[in-house]
Amino acid sequence: SEQYAIGEEAETQAVDSFRSLLHEPWTIVHNFEFPYRKWGDIDIILIGTGGIWAVEVKGYTSQGRNIGDNWHFKNKFGWWKLSKHPAKQARRNAVRLKGYLDAEGINVGWVESVVLWAGDEKNLIVENPETPVWKISELPTMEDF
Repeated sequence: SEQYAIGEEAETQAVDSFRSLLHEPWTIVHNFEFPYRKWGDIDIILIGTGGIWAVEVKGYTSQGRNIGDNWHFKNKFGWWKLSKHPAKQARRNAVRLKGYLDAEGINVGWVESVVLWAGDEKNLIVENPETPVWKISELPTMEDF
């Protein structure tokens, strides 16, 4: 579908951007799938000196806004609130990843969650996000962690 292709392109752009900004000892894992689970994948996992991050990548072409922990998208009928939104997805993936690592005997204190907006940056309004929202043009570099 067109939305799937847009999502794939957004993830590729995000991975390329992280590769240019983060160097050793950082590791970038793209499309991590949990073994023996029916859950979806994690778009990107960042592992490095600044911790572990579960990154949910979104590349929507429509307008969106994130205010606190509410996400809305605009269509021809107006703004619509999403009950299943990118921040909840990112947080759920972070919790699942921590649980998976614990079960594998890999002791990590915490897995951070973040939403990465890889769509047109003019199309996203962010105010006091409960879960961090990064934009491609504002990605953190190694020095930020």
